[in-house]
Formats: sequence, structure tokens, C-alpha cells
Amino acid sequence: MKKILLLIPILGICSSLLAQAPQVLNVNANQVEGTKDVLIDFEITNKIDYSGELNVEVWYRTNPDQTQWERAMSLWQDSVSELPNNIDWDADAQQDVIYSHTLPAGGDVAEARNIYWKAGDDAHDVKTDQAQVRVIVFYTKEGPEGAGGPTPKDQVSGWDGFDDGSTGGDTGGDTGGDTGGDTGANQGLPVYELTNLQIEILTDGNVLVGGAYTIEGYIDEDPASPTYQYFVGKVTSAYEEPPGSGTWLSNDTDTNPLSSNFASTTDIDNFVSVESLTPIGHIASEESSF
Repeated sequence: MKKILLLIPILGICSSLLAQAPQVLNVNANQVEGTKDVLIDFEITNKIDYSGELNVEVWYRTNPDQTQWERAMSLWQDSVSELPNNIDWDADAQQDVIYSHTLPAGGDVAEARNIYWKAGDDAHDVKTDQAQVRVIVFYTKEGPEGAGGPTPKDQVSGWDGFDDGSTGGDTGGDTGGDTGGDTGANQGLPVYELTNLQIEILTDGNVLVGGAYTIEGYIDEDPASPTYQYFVGKVTSAYEEPPGSGTWLSNDTDTNPLSSNFASTTDIDNFVSVESLTPIGHIASEESSF
């Protein structure tokens, strides 16, 4: 691994993987004076009815020309406590592997969060003033059928860290655990042009007019009984603003539940595949620099 010593300024990048999913805003990252630690501040929102944990990945690169980002693994809540994580034994590697870290859920109003990254543990030795940090947050992902529920190994965004600038360089993550399909995994949430029949099938006839929509699926839990987890699926209309710009936004006031025939993200993936759906765009995220 390339070794770096991170020096301010650092570019903070927000990665909102999908409409309706956790939104990451106003990312700022600064080296803590006299240390090799980086304090990452950001704001986060999620659906008000979601009470499970949020999963988080932090990625970094030494400069904007670097096409391969690397994972920041040494994440802490503060200067003395490590950030909780999804960890499991890897039989092939014969060691524990951290698949992602976790944050408590918030609400539908932006909440300030911060993470300490002990950059000296992950990278050191080379000085740079062009480092970039990316924050990816996503809901709990369901495990394979028969696995007995979500496992630590399932809690990954799926983004491989490659960014050649062709997708805007500010979003990432596998949509498999939060929406249907892996199409455009490093571009954000896919927007599909659905026919009248397709949207009728997806919503059990509650929506009869096709158009641009995103498809979302995730695992939630009952606040009164956290061990009880269930699948939630929704479709949300999307629009291009301004028209023809390639910038797609979600219309969060026009959301409908998926048909009960779609009981997992696998069902969504199958629908996308069988219907030969390809994205007409992606929901973009924000970028902030300083």
C-alpha cells in the first residue's frame, strides 16, 4: 500500500447512495494538529421510520489524479473509543475482517456526526495537501436466503474504489442491498424509465402511469423488538433538473410501497434483469471542498 502522511487541506466527498437511503451532506475533513489523525465531520439523514444501525465506509486517496481509492479502516468514535464495526472471521485469510463500521440511526432532519480516522495506522510517510476522503453510508443489507438474517459479510457497499472521473467521482456503492440491481454501482442510485405495466406490477396496481423511477429495498427492524427484522421495498419517482442536464433528483413526496411479491432485493434484481431495464441516469450526490 502506498504510504502517506495526510496534511490539511483534505477534500470531503459526500456519497448518497440512493434516494430514500441515508443522505450524507457537508463533509469536512481536517488533520488534528500535532497528530496523524483526521477528524471527519458530516451531516446525515435517514428515513424517520428507520431504527436500525447505519453502516459506514470511509475511503481515501492521496490526490485527485489517483483512480483507485483505498479503505480507511482505523475509525474511532473519539480519541479513545473505536467505532463499532461489522467484523467476522475469514476462514480463508485466517483472521478477523472488518467489513464496515456502524453508526446509530438518526432521523429525517440532518444530524451532525463525526469520525476520527487514525490515518497514521492506515497510511503514512508521504506528505500531501491534496488528499480526499469519501464517506459512504447505507442501510443494513439482508443476507443470502437461508443464512438466518443479515451477517457482517453482507454489510459492504460493494464499491470497488475505482474512480476514473467518468461518473463524476462523488458517489459509490453497490445498490444490491438498498435498491435493485448492481447496474451503475459506482454511479449512485439508478433511475429507470418504467412502462405503465412495469410500474403497475411493481406496486400491485397502486401506480398506473409509467415514467422515471428509482427502486429501493432494505432491511428494517421493529423498535419494540430489534431482533424482528423485515424487508421494506419502495419505488420513488425521479426527475431531471434542469431537463436535459443529466442531473437526476428524487421526488420524495411521490413514494409507493413495492408489491408483496417483491420480498427481497433478489426479487428486485430478477425483475430488473427479466425486464432488461437499463438506467437512464443516476441520483447524484454532493461534493464539498475546502
